[in-house]
Amino acid sequence: EVLKDAFKEDGCDLIIFGHSHKSMNEKIGKILFFNPGSATDIFAAYNSYGIIELSQGSSSSGKPDDTQSGIVAKIIKI
Repeated sequence: EVLKDAFKEDGCDLIIFGHSHKSMNEKIGKILFFNPGSATDIFAAYNSYGIIELSQGSSSSGKPDDTQSGIVAKIIKI
């Protein structure tokens, strides 16, 4: 909620954050919030890393992405 309120007027499409060691890949309003989690941390429920693809309105598969802004984000469990 703090991040959502802090950036709602900035017109950004994506907020990447970390430190919590908890993965998140969720669109709230028009903003995609992305935390890849932790690849090595013992405090995480599972180990993970993230991949973000930026394009002009579609994913590499040619399908429209969630945000229509060309952002496709994935969390990979390891």
